[in-house]
Amino acid sequence: MNNKHTKSFLLRSAFHNFFRHFTLAVLAAILLSGCGSGGGGGDGSSGSGGGGAPAGSKLYYGYYVEDPANNPEDPTIGGVMLQIPAGDAAFAGQMPFSFAGCVTGSDIGTVSGNRSGASLVGSWSGTMDGTAVGGDYSGVYDAATDTFSGTYTNAAGKTQITVNTCNYYVGPNGTWKLFGSPTSQPSTFVLASTDSTTPIFSWPSLGANIMYGVRVFDQDCLNANISDPSCFKGEAFTSALTVSFPSGFPGASSLTTGVNYLVFVTAQDTTTHDFVGYSSLVLNPTVSGGGGGGGGGGGGGGGTLTVTNAPASIGGSFIADEQLTTVDVQGNNVDITWWEDSVGDHAELLMLGFNLTTGQGTLTIFSYADGSAGTAWVCPDYIVSTACNGVTIDRTAGTVNYVNTVIINNIGSEPPITLNGTLNFTPF
Repeated sequence: MNNKHTKSFLLRSAFHNFFRHFTLAVLAAILLSGCGSGGGGGDGSSGSGGGGAPAGSKLYYGYYVEDPANNPEDPTIGGVMLQIPAGDAAFAGQMPFSFAGCVTGSDIGTVSGNRSGASLVGSWSGTMDGTAVGGDYSGVYDAATDTFSGTYTNAAGKTQITVNTCNYYVGPNGTWKLFGSPTSQPSTFVLASTDSTTPIFSWPSLGANIMYGVRVFDQDCLNANISDPSCFKGEAFTSALTVSFPSGFPGASSLTTGVNYLVFVTAQDTTTHDFVGYSSLVLNPTVSGGGGGGGGGGGGGGGTLTVTNAPASIGGSFIADEQLTTVDVQGNNVDITWWEDSVGDHAELLMLGFNLTTGQGTLTIFSYADGSAGTAWVCPDYIVSTACNGVTIDRTAGTVNYVNTVIINNIGSEPPITLNGTLNFTPF
């Protein structure tokens, strides 16, 4: 199933990685990055205000993968969301199909069944361009990881769908996996987002010949009615490392402030058709449009740092684009992100985290990507309570000064780099 709406976007991404989310999670109970935090529960659970979600149930979400061995022509990866009870009871959900599609729009399938102990047994069904598909759906719970995983079958077997000159296949079987909270596989493949109703989603490279699929759902809607197809807000496919919403999502419209959105990206090797990665986040946009962040918003940035001892492609400096600066304020914690405007497939990013109460810089990440290659440096080295040396923040002036600030590469073999200079942001 050749993914529809495949597009290529200007690379403006860098290596958002495990260290960023690990450190920020310790800094506060929310993610400081534009990945958002939810009044509805960033772990995807349905609380007392969960609308129509059954008491004691929880929203699990993840992906399905068609078996490429039985459908080598066009195996597809897509999304699955289930509202699953804590005990023995019925479960239900939806399964948006990521097939090639001959008719504009997306087809949404349904999943239903019963939980008995750790087991789920049920069925899935839907139509693809007017052709009925569906079959058995079963899985098992792993309490240690709070995940469900299993298999599904298409009762009709491998199904060829043809509309005029359009042709594709629905595979005879596949596998699926669902998570109870935002996660990344592998751990360094971390989805990031600007805080905006028109966000920019980005992720690190998983190598050459990779197709990334990004899907957006209204999580509050899913908690109110897991089977409501209007909860699905859009889907995009790209070989780049960034995509803008809604412009990169055919038929989508801007998000709404104060609403929790579930976003996840899957990655597939276009040569082997293997599933190679997954990452998810919950976004609660506080800024209308512009791709900016909370607090100081977007733009108003700029500035230059010298970057010593870095790879040659960085060019010895980081020149921040004035219009690509975002500020996200979450309680006492602030995340400011600067981008250097992309040149070809090269991009650079610097992210600063600091505490409003202490005025202390708590995290700096500098990262870059050259197509499928890239890495990141971070300080402090896992120790949130220790400030990055040589960092001075002036909220009133809207400046951050780096003086001989050394940051370390923990995910590769690159030596430490040193930052010197000043970056600007809109005062707040």
